[in-house]
Amino acid sequence: MLLKRFFEYPIAFIVCWAVLSLWTVIKPPFQTSDEFSHYAKALSISQGLITPAFEFPVKKADINPLLVALDLHFIPFGANVKIGWDRLRMLKNAVWPYPSHDGLMPIESTAYTYPYPLYALVYYGGQGITDHFKLSPYDSHYTYRLVAAFFAALLWVFFLFLLGRSPFAESKYFLWVFCVFNPVVSFMSGSINPDSILLPAAAIAMISVYMALLQNRYMLLACFALTLTALVKRPGLFMVVIVPAMAAGICWHSSRRVETFKALLPKTLLLTFMPVMLSYALYYAYAPGALDSEKTFHAADVGILGYLAMQWARTGSIAVGFWGSLGWTDYGLPHWAVAFAYLVVLLNLVMFLKDKSKDNSRQLAIVLFYAFIAHLAVLYLMEIYYVKIVGFLLQGRYFLPAVLGVAVLLLHDRRWLRYVTMFMLFAFHVYLLEATVERYYDGNWRLAYKSRPYVAYPLKKKEKLNLPLAEFGLKKAP
Repeated sequence: MLLKRFFEYPIAFIVCWAVLSLWTVIKPPFQTSDEFSHYAKALSISQGLITPAFEFPVKKADINPLLVALDLHFIPFGANVKIGWDRLRMLKNAVWPYPSHDGLMPIESTAYTYPYPLYALVYYGGQGITDHFKLSPYDSHYTYRLVAAFFAALLWVFFLFLLGRSPFAESKYFLWVFCVFNPVVSFMSGSINPDSILLPAAAIAMISVYMALLQNRYMLLACFALTLTALVKRPGLFMVVIVPAMAAGICWHSSRRVETFKALLPKTLLLTFMPVMLSYALYYAYAPGALDSEKTFHAADVGILGYLAMQWARTGSIAVGFWGSLGWTDYGLPHWAVAFAYLVVLLNLVMFLKDKSKDNSRQLAIVLFYAFIAHLAVLYLMEIYYVKIVGFLLQGRYFLPAVLGVAVLLLHDRRWLRYVTMFMLFAFHVYLLEATVERYYDGNWRLAYKSRPYVAYPLKKKEKLNLPLAEFGLKKAP
């Protein structure tokens, strides 16, 4: 028993980081949503934690030529654009354009308004390793990704630790696997994207808020986790809605609602407003605006009724996005597989509601599901507000910060259904790994294996390096 407790979490970390790292190396550089912008934003950390504008200076020595490589920029816009043997050699043999240069160069990123925690981690970790081992631009990009995956795995294992101290300890691995090994979660966690930190931080926030409200434990941790989610990504601010949602659910299921309401009110107010005030003081008070006041070309001039009428047509893409829309959301699971996933979730919900064997604290796990619904509703309200300014924003993965609210539906006595759910996630990973190789390497697993970082692939004899660079993104130095 002692050995099990000692090795449990290190083994969980190794397994988690291995899966996230697999998704890190299986896809070519910058082939995760907005990874070009997030990488550029990370480079700005060398000049300070606050990026003041769309265009900002970075160290010339840090400029990665792959950031503006046309071969990589063309891929998201053409399903038939693949990485071949020749292109792979060019990417792997790219060289730093400004080695050992002390000057600065202007660069652009649409992610300039994002808070700094993820970018500070990946820049100081990834660039530090790059400089120490003199890595190539190709290997450096994967190092940035692996650093992000490392910290994501640490947070996910801490989430597992909290589950082990919650009323759900007996089922903690089922809940953990459901949250971590959703293919979209694993895919995003192995990339330079704030979601890699937001998703585990939000899961920690949910379980700690649940225990803070119900058991008077982990109040400080709950406040810290909610603040962290707000400081990783602006939509993380909306995670505070889980606090009143859970409190309302606990009151509703209590036989002494007035007394319960009075007991929960101070904690609810503290956990709702303190993270907002802390994040405002630490970043948002002096950060650049999130959205311009002027309309963008994505703006949609629709009213509420028009917006609601369009939702049925969007249901399919949003539903796929929750389970398996990868790359720049240009490939993913087939719709029949997504329909099967929601059927499995529905069956788990039915079994959860029918199971009367749970004690009171486990029975109240339904309030986490209420929190998921509240989070979903707030995101839709946010989109309705901004649709006339920036257009339709929502993707299925935006609901994943509250995924624990769906995972708790596994807390029933039908173990066979739990294992069906676990096998489904495993099957989704296998399918999407094959789809990833098909999407980027034309189904050639040998080529995909050769693309792994830290392994040389020299140019052929008399072959010259030919890596066309885009004219956008980088500005000429004055």
